[in-house]
Amino acid sequence: MSNLEKLNSNELTDLKNNVEREFKRREKGPMIPYYYVLSCISDLEYFRDINCAIRALKQRTEDLQQYISESPDNLAYVNKCTGIVGVKLCVKEMTQADMDIRIAEKYFDDICYPE
Repeated sequence: MSNLEKLNSNELTDLKNNVEREFKRREKGPMIPYYYVLSCISDLEYFRDINCAIRALKQRTEDLQQYISESPDNLAYVNKCTGIVGVKLCVKEMTQADMDIRIAEKYFDDICYPE
């Protein structure tokens, strides 16, 4: 508790807001990770299985290498990509209810990258 006494008003407010956000997050239930792969030359793809996401990442990387080697203009385009440098794999979370809705919508691209 002695550490709390050393916090100023703004730090206490931030701490309080962080605690409240954590309580709200926990009320939603357990969070389930999902993955997505994006590059500056292809569409965004979503995955439930990390192995499928890694296969997609490999394919997108190979596609990017081929695209760059085709033309100097393509390399220039890739160098201009804002926010996406090359190919990127990201992890996010969603609630079980959201996951069930997304599965019903056939939102995930796992089927495109079988073993």
